[in-house]
Amino acid sequence: MVHRANGLVLDHGCTVNPRFADALAATYDASPTITDLSSKKCKAVLDAWTNEHTGGLIPESAVTLSFDLHLLWLRGTPATEPSMDNACIYIHPA
Repeated sequence: MVHRANGLVLDHGCTVNPRFADALAATYDASPTITDLSSKKCKAVLDAWTNEHTGGLIPESAVTLSFDLHLLWLRGTPATEPSMDNACIYIHPA
């Protein structure tokens, strides 16, 4: 089943303030995942998240991983909400 979903994925060198993690969980029903954002293992994690939260309609993530990627905000919404397209925010260092 397709449903609204949010996720935060941080690179393995990042730390998360516990208050931020609590606010993220309370506000967006998402908890941070820390992994190597340039690894094939991470791509498999993102593909599984995308497949699960789109009810299999989108089998894999379109994210391109790289060594300078530090954070991904994942958002999936039902197809019945056309004003809220699926989104992924990439944050690279300046």
